[in-house]
Formats: sequence, structure tokens, C-alpha cells
Amino acid sequence: MDPMVFGAILLFLMLFLLLLGVPIAVSMIAVALGGIYFLQGSDGLNAVSLQIWEAITPFILTCVPLYLLLGTIFTNSGLAETLYDGIYKWSSRLPGSLAIATTLSCGIFAAISGSSVATAAIFSKVSVPSMLKKGYPTDITSATVAAGGTLGILIPPSIPFILYGVIAEESVGKLFIAGVIPGMMVMIIFILYQVWTFHRNMEREESERFSFTDKLKSIKGIIPFASIMLIIIGTIYGGVATPTEAAAVSVVASLIMAMLIYRTLNLKGMWVSVKEAVASSAMILMIIIGAMLFGYLLTLANIPQTITENVMKLNMSKWLILIAINILLVFLGMFLEVVSIIVITVPIIAPIIKSLGWDLIWFGVILVINMEMALITPPVGLNLYVLKDAFPDLPFETIVKGVYPYIIFLAASLAILAIYPQMALWLPSRMM
Repeated sequence: MDPMVFGAILLFLMLFLLLLGVPIAVSMIAVALGGIYFLQGSDGLNAVSLQIWEAITPFILTCVPLYLLLGTIFTNSGLAETLYDGIYKWSSRLPGSLAIATTLSCGIFAAISGSSVATAAIFSKVSVPSMLKKGYPTDITSATVAAGGTLGILIPPSIPFILYGVIAEESVGKLFIAGVIPGMMVMIIFILYQVWTFHRNMEREESERFSFTDKLKSIKGIIPFASIMLIIIGTIYGGVATPTEAAAVSVVASLIMAMLIYRTLNLKGMWVSVKEAVASSAMILMIIIGAMLFGYLLTLANIPQTITENVMKLNMSKWLILIAINILLVFLGMFLEVVSIIVITVPIIAPIIKSLGWDLIWFGVILVINMEMALITPPVGLNLYVLKDAFPDLPFETIVKGVYPYIIFLAASLAILAIYPQMALWLPSRMM
């Protein structure tokens, strides 16, 4: 059978299963096993156990449960509230101070949790009530949290970066470092938009006055996050530790701070954190197994090579190909969630990007910014549903209305990064 036809059938079967509500891991494993049997019969299935072993044994995957545990510890310890309160006291005199505090808090919390959905879920409960109480429009309030939550997958550590690194066989440490400057750029763009919006179009909210002493005291709530960020980013950048080693040290440090110093996490909360991290880790590892089996099937069918050859025969500008890939990712983001998109597309797109002479680390950042857009793009933007779940009385149309400017800003960030790839590549080249 022609590889392109076979690939189209595989993709159709997988999307069909996903639309039926079958979990992504089960969908990929089922399609992969069926495809391998079709190509090689029962002999081909004998290699499946080896592929599964190779999928889950890379040392770098150890950091997935560690970073997830780190995020659940901070989530269940209640330290997110102190972080938000501390940042608000320092930004209270600026227009849109609560929106700015929310975005900054999301960016900092993102550097701990590694999850956009977790970040949006936490701050939908922490910051939305205060913003609504201050009279902020509901569409701007919900959009601030939904868009701020997307920073969780761009600012390291990032679970999507880990998945991309494993599938594309690229350095996770370099991907982490590459996401720093683009992540800061996106966060600054969001904040500048919020300042401009509240300064030009709305009455300035009555700002609370805090003494310098109060502001200094509020730093206590920021210290835990700053310390963990320093451990993760500083040790990786300095070459002192691998991402996995940095994650292990950070988990120990977070337990010491949450249980012994701040005393905001007890043994029951610790047990809940462990259970949540284990459940999420099992789900992600199953997805990785499915992705590896699916990638193995694609290789057997010669699909990535065939697609790459056909694309190169088109003699199109590589920029047109990049634009087409981005449009495809945005389109998929309207219907699928982030992990599904990464595991389905990377085995096919990565060879094309490499054949065009582009850096796969740079493309990893491009891909993740696309995934940020996916998180707030209707109809299946997960962060939008996190807000809807937290506030059932808030109309979904209102949530969607507020996120459109942020989608435009993310698209602009993509364009900037495409034109100036050194924004992603400069720091890894200097640090590693």
C-alpha cells in the first residue's frame, strides 16, 4: 500500500477514536498494534515489548513525575495565594494591577508546576474573585487567567518540552533554556497590553496603598517560588545538574519549605500531592508508550521519509512550509489538546523541519507557542473550560471574547521568533 494512503488511514482511525472519547494513549496503542500486525503479522508484534521498554526507560523521563510532584506540592500547600498577594502589593499602583499580578503570578507559578492547566485552575480560584470584586469586566478577568495559564508550558520546566524532547530526540535541558527568553517576551507583551487597556479604556480602579514595610513583608510569599526557580534554572544553566537532578533537589526543597518552614502542608496534603502526581505521571507515560509505538509504525511504513520527500519535491519556499505547518498546528489546536497534538505531529513534522535546515530546538519553542494558542482557542481550549468549570455562571462566550487579543499576541510572538530564531537559540548556545 502507498505510504501516504496508509498514513492517511492511520490518522483517520486515530482521530475517529479520539472523537469517540477514547483516551489518546489507548487510541495510539490500538492503532499502532493494528498497523504493525497489518504490516508484519504476529512476528511484528514480538518487537512491541522492546519498543515499550525503550519508550519508558530513558533517564530523562524520571523528571516527569518529579516535576509533577513539585507542582502538586505547591498547589496543595496554599502558597499560590501568598505569591499572588505579594506580587499584588508591589504592582498595586499600576493600572490593571490585579491583572498584572495575575499574569506575573501565573508566569512564576508556571516555572514550578510545568502545567498550563494546573496554573489556570489555581489562579481561577485565587485571582478571579478579587478581580471581579474590584469591578473588572468578566471577559478581561477570565481571559487574563486563561492566557496567563498558557505560560506554564513555555517557561521551564515544561511537560510538553519533555515530551517533544523525547519524541524528537533532542536535549530537554536545551529546550528548557530555549523557552526562557520567548516565555519572558510573551509575559511582558501580556502585561503591556493589560496596562494599556486599563489606562486607555477603563476607569482606573481605586488602588490600595501599601507601605514599604508591607511590601518587604510580602516578599516572604515570593521566596519559595524564587528559591525553586533558582534551583531549577540556575543549576541547569550552570551545568551543575541535569533537568532530572534539578527536579529531585527542587522536590526536597519544596517539602522542607512547605512542611517545615511555612507549615502550610501536612501529611494528608502530602499524600494527596503524591496521589495526584502518580495519576498524572501514569497517564503521561502511557501516552509516551503510545507515541513511541505509533512512531515505530510510521517508520515501518516509511511514512515520515515519504512525506519529507514529497514536501521537498514541491520546491516551495521553506517559509511557506513553516507557515503551513503553523496553520496545521493551530487548526488541530481547535479540536485536540496539547499532548495529543505533540505525539501525533512531531514524528511526522520533525523530519521535515530537519530536512529544511532548521534547528529542532528552535522549532520546539515554535511548537509550544502554538500549543499555548491551542489552550485558549475555542472550541477545545482546555484553559477556557478550566475557567468555565471554576465559574459555571460565567457564559462561555464571555470567556472566549476576552482571549482573542491574547491569541493575536501569541501569533505575533510566533512571527518574531520565526524571524529572529536566536531569541530561542542564543541562551542555549551560551549556557550549554
